[in-house]
Amino acid sequence: MCIIALTTKGKLVKKEKLLNMTRSNSHGFGISWIENGKVKTFKSMDNKKFIERAIDIQSKFYNESEILIHCRIATSGKTDINNCHPFPVDNDTVFAHNGMFDDEVAVGTATKSDTRIFNQRFLKQLKPDFLKTRHMRNIIGELIGDHNKLAFLTVNKDLPKNAYIINKSQGEINDGIWYSNGSHREKTQFVTSWERSWNIKESDIVCEIPETEDLILIDQINDLSEFIHDENFEIIMERDPALGDEYDDMTSHMYPNGRSEYTDVMSLSDRDYISLYMHVWGELPIIHIKDKKQMELKLKK
Repeated sequence: MCIIALTTKGKLVKKEKLLNMTRSNSHGFGISWIENGKVKTFKSMDNKKFIERAIDIQSKFYNESEILIHCRIATSGKTDINNCHPFPVDNDTVFAHNGMFDDEVAVGTATKSDTRIFNQRFLKQLKPDFLKTRHMRNIIGELIGDHNKLAFLTVNKDLPKNAYIINKSQGEINDGIWYSNGSHREKTQFVTSWERSWNIKESDIVCEIPETEDLILIDQINDLSEFIHDENFEIIMERDPALGDEYDDMTSHMYPNGRSEYTDVMSLSDRDYISLYMHVWGELPIIHIKDKKQMELKLKK
């Protein structure tokens, strides 16, 4: 699986998150940051040593630099320090990878991971400013597929930002930090009161929604006003995670060192999401309205 965390300036990955990340991805750890105009990297195979060092590095540099953190699960190559991310593309840029490349993109060996092979055969062959254009970033994204994610930290003076993510919409944002997947979250187990009181397994309970009338399609923003504050109606609107990525790119020129925080479209109110969608894409998102119906809990037969 592996996991990447990429912070924005002023944000840091807290100790409990680091513990969750290293427990779920225990085959080597790395952290990169910018110090005195250079990208620095620390790697370790010892999770306790790594967490201590990562906390120390973040406490010193989180206001001045984005921080790139990677915790590895080995799928190819040896489980050793040489296969720990982040890897240098050149003297100015490092990157981390989450996923597993298809055979036609990069195949790992007994000693080298598929990420190291991909770096040597592809990234190192590109021009140093390859991250500058969205077109090139999209090409890399299409090449690796949306099941793979790449995060870069750079001090290349020809690039407008210090941090870039390819396939950012396939990850998630939590408190201004982009994570490539959910293994930063603590694993919890919920036990319902029904199970405790009646010895009923949660797997034996099903939620049924009765048949409803046809949905109302909203095609004018003014038509939404009569429903948005009415508790008797539910707004059904699938959120586009790529919207936040697009907006961040659109507004990056307003911030000399990149945006101060990633835009998390999943946490926006319906009204704010619609407004942002129309601002970025120039049209109304697909919105349906339906009468709310009480969900029924039943035991499986």
